Amino acid sequence: MKILYISQGNIPSKWAHTFQAMKMADALAGEVDSLTLVTSGGLLPARCEMPDCAEWYGINRGFAMVRLPLFWRVREPFFSWWKCPRFDRAASIYARLKSPDLVYTRSANAGRLCVNLGLKTVIELHMGIERSELHHILAVQHSPKLLGVVTISRVLERLYVQSGISANKIFVWPDAVDVEAFDLLPDKMIMRKRLGLPDGACIATYCGHLYRDRGIEIIVQSAREMPFVHFLLVGGWEEDVARLKTQSAGLSNLHCTGFVPNRRVPEYLKASDVLLMPYPANCETAEWMSPMKMFEYMASSCPIVATDLPAIREHLRHGCNAYLIQPGDSSALTAAIKSIMADGKYAMSLGKAARRDVSPYSWRNRARAVLSRFCAWKPVAERAVA
Repeated sequence: MKILYISQGNIPSKWAHTFQAMKMADALAGEVDSLTLVTSGGLLPARCEMPDCAEWYGINRGFAMVRLPLFWRVREPFFSWWKCPRFDRAASIYARLKSPDLVYTRSANAGRLCVNLGLKTVIELHMGIERSELHHILAVQHSPKLLGVVTISRVLERLYVQSGISANKIFVWPDAVDVEAFDLLPDKMIMRKRLGLPDGACIATYCGHLYRDRGIEIIVQSAREMPFVHFLLVGGWEEDVARLKTQSAGLSNLHCTGFVPNRRVPEYLKASDVLLMPYPANCETAEWMSPMKMFEYMASSCPIVATDLPAIREHLRHGCNAYLIQPGDSSALTAAIKSIMADGKYAMSLGKAARRDVSPYSWRNRARAVLSRFCAWKPVAERAVA
């Protein structure tokens, strides 16, 4: 089986959706005979240098990658991660020339074009209906060439069905994690020494982008209230890191690493005592998100403090595998961290439960579920026996 995976992300970049795309491509590549990832290239900036993709994205398998050069007119709008029609057209034409058994894409427009060219296509969609360009899918949903739509939550499934997409075309599977990446790491103290982190302090870590709707402000406030805790923020665009350093001026117990390659993220999580995910109530994806960081947190076996939002409750339960707090409340965040610090047995039980609960949500299982749902596919071992 040959898959052509279309990603608009101009890989490699720091855009979060490219990490999900590369993890999924990596998992699919392990289950089929051949996978080629098609992304943009040429004169289109990636907002980063050209690092090793395996290190940057934390992927394990080799697969072919094709960059389609795009040449921009002076007045043409700059690349937007969710909409790039010129790339969509080029990628669909390339796909038609290569005639894969399946096209898999995060771009609804590219998926529509591929369906119209007679290619079997699966579209993965993570956006709410106000930004998702569902009209591309609605235009081809009755074609047998559109095998289906993959999304990450039941809320999005309901929104898509209400918008007119057939329920039997939709398959829900949350995001996932490479559990194995955590299992092979040494213990916490060794990781701290390796990363240059204080070995005697309680380390409370946030990992991910530092956007304004991620609850970073209440982390800063908690850092002011808890000078005895070392707050570590891993990730972020350069401009967001600069803004955060200005906001936290004078706080010696708050440290920003800036962006780190995904391969190293498990090291920082394993070196921590508590992991923070304080999304505010006004986070635009609060109802339907499936954060990759949540699954990475769970796989680390480290206790999690997260805000009590609908999408978070899909996987985290207060007092069972996480400590949930009300959004936007720095006092609640501070109290949660203190509770975890004060009761090591409780903290360990939360971490162990989260690790157990995340086990089914591997990228391999996700890829297999998608292939089983939409294709006449057998696992590699079964094909070898046949």
